[in-house]
Amino acid sequence: MQNTVAVYRSIDYASRAFAREETSQTVVTHPGYGDECFMNDSVAINKLLVFRKDNVVVWIWLQNDKKGDIESYAKIIEPKITM
Repeated sequence: MQNTVAVYRSIDYASRAFAREETSQTVVTHPGYGDECFMNDSVAINKLLVFRKDNVVVWIWLQNDKKGDIESYAKIIEPKITM
């Protein structure tokens, strides 16, 4: 499990960073975290979940784990983002 959190100077910058990341992925679903969110779980043992809430973008990676629940980590991080 690995995660990165980036705080941008505006929502616009954060939205652009999120959009760049999403367009670089080939297969995505859209769980309901933050203002924008996508997950790539096209490889059974590797998952990537990225979401934007306000001016914050969060990346969560789960690697080499078929049964890991990446969304439980998003549920922990999302409410901690406050303006």
